[in-house]
Amino acid sequence: MLNLTLSGFSNVGQDIGGWDGKSPDILYARWFGAATFYPFMWSHGKGDHEPYSHGEAVEGAARSFLNLRYRLVPYLYSLHEVAHRTGIPILRPFPLQEPQDAAGVRIDDQFFVGDNIVVAPVFNDEGNRKLYLPEGRWYDFFGELQPVQGGGKIEREAVPLNRLPVYVRAGSVIPLGPAMQYTGQKPVDPLSVHLYGFAPIDLAGERRSSAFSLYEDDGLSIAYQSGEFQRTDLRFSQTETGVRFDVTPESGDGAFQSFARRGYRLQFHGIEGAVNSVRLDGQAIPEAEAESGDGTEAAWSRNEWAGDVSVFIPPSASRAFTVEFATERRGRPILGAESEEKREPVSDIDEAAISERHSVRSARAR
Repeated sequence: MLNLTLSGFSNVGQDIGGWDGKSPDILYARWFGAATFYPFMWSHGKGDHEPYSHGEAVEGAARSFLNLRYRLVPYLYSLHEVAHRTGIPILRPFPLQEPQDAAGVRIDDQFFVGDNIVVAPVFNDEGNRKLYLPEGRWYDFFGELQPVQGGGKIEREAVPLNRLPVYVRAGSVIPLGPAMQYTGQKPVDPLSVHLYGFAPIDLAGERRSSAFSLYEDDGLSIAYQSGEFQRTDLRFSQTETGVRFDVTPESGDGAFQSFARRGYRLQFHGIEGAVNSVRLDGQAIPEAEAESGDGTEAAWSRNEWAGDVSVFIPPSASRAFTVEFATERRGRPILGAESEEKREPVSDIDEAAISERHSVRSARAR
């Protein structure tokens, strides 16, 4: 499948569980999890390939991943448009995405989804997986584990059926929609945007920035060929003392709008230091419950333990906006420092867990 993407085929996938017959239950569950991140996903083959035919545990895991799949639609649809316009595939082998990484060219059992998400499928019943991460800070996609430092191998143990090792590069901007039963069931409003803070070591004396272009059209017709589409620039920047996020929509024909009024739920991950105030277009907004995305007023909240800052922006006729806040360092150790110290250099990669809680540990250097 990865070789197909290198040959110009972007919309690739597999028959989950295999075509010829019903696969073992655990294999099916692991396959279903990995396929959630494929450009093309379906459970298809001879006999009964529905999740419920594999028992309650597998059905529950599949339901969790299907909810995630629909949440990923804004991200994946934008990557499909990039593939259509540039030829760069959605699913990317390491040599394509990280050609400068000498170790990465030997990785053939992991893949990138876009520029900044790494997926490592699990191939055994126990849920154990050794994986490789390129240099830099990486966040657990599911938000359940501490960030780790890349540049070597880490090990995951007893990953439950409704999870798999998925990591997001520091600085990433990932838009997500609501969980749905079918595409178009719900409006993507508010839009959830997850922003992953840079490591303090990468911010020393400089500003770091990244961006993602969210692409939207009517999802049904070829009217996009006449300019009926919208690209929204989601731009994240960070220094040692502050964070800024800019949203700038641009219509293809100067008139098309995906939403006349849209709300946003922003989740800033890994923000080190105290946050005392958040500003929307230069005006301070109140600190209140912001994670739910309900209400008619802008608000923000802080999870000190996780280092997360949540900001809710209600629907507004003002389609472009800026969110800013200052950070005050407290001299605490850098997250992931322990993992960096123990990582193994490469030589010769929202629901309760179904099985026992998985753990992460870095393999000790040989």
